[in-house]
Amino acid sequence: MSVNDFLDAAGIKIGVFVAGLSGGILRGLSRRRYTAKEMIASPICGALAAAYLTMPILHYLRAINWPLPE
Repeated sequence: MSVNDFLDAAGIKIGVFVAGLSGGILRGLSRRRYTAKEMIASPICGALAAAYLTMPILHYLRAINWPLPE
């Protein structure tokens, strides 16, 4: 089973996962003082948050008629 198969089985889009992972890495690198725990946890939390919160937020924005691109 590849990483893509695993992420698809978990319902996670790879593009969203990579975006969250990258954001977590940048957050970890942008601080002057950081611990090893922060460097590991930040990308993981960013990726999971992006993967699982993107669709509910888009659904909410559509429900309140927020202008979104197709």
